[in-house]
Amino acid sequence: MDDKKVFFDFIRDEFAPRLREIGFKGSGNHFRRINEEIIHCINIQGSKYGKSCALNMGVHLTFLPTTHNGSLPDLKKIKQIDCELFRRLSPKMKSDYWWKYKSFLRGPQKQAGHLIKTFFKYGEPCFQKYSTVSNLVELYKHCDLESGVYPKSDFLFPIELRGARFLAYIYQHLGDFASAHKYVKYGLANIELGLGLKEEFEQLDANLKSKL
Repeated sequence: MDDKKVFFDFIRDEFAPRLREIGFKGSGNHFRRINEEIIHCINIQGSKYGKSCALNMGVHLTFLPTTHNGSLPDLKKIKQIDCELFRRLSPKMKSDYWWKYKSFLRGPQKQAGHLIKTFFKYGEPCFQKYSTVSNLVELYKHCDLESGVYPKSDFLFPIELRGARFLAYIYQHLGDFASAHKYVKYGLANIELGLGLKEEFEQLDANLKSKL
């Protein structure tokens, strides 16, 4: 019996339909959900050793360009790897975790069932904390990049210039141009940390100055 095939057959038959019930689209190892400006993505990543997999979660914004090409995300194709915020699912969301396709005590279907149970107990509630732009503003309102104060976050917050870029786009989208410009100025003042973002920060700076 091919344990990996049995595991993923169970994911296809049991997990995928439940994901679609809560708004996700996709198949195989990739799923995405669009809720107004918020994008949630799931990727089931197979181990390079071939005996286990992990479930990766990502959050992105419809108005935030992806860093790999500088374009707005394609809402029909965006994957977890394209997301600005990311983390890995685990029981109690406290550590890295890989599901073996078959363990000493559990066969592949029970292992897949445990992944599904873990997602709905811990993963989906985590996504719901990141379900609106207002939620993000509340989560990150105490972020102070100048003093190195980063918010406590369920998802890995993009530090330094990526963090400044992320917050600048959020506040620009909300029409709070002064707050957006604060993060753009931080980015321009520290541009040596990320030369690839120089042109983007300069464009944001020009756009915001015209509105201040």
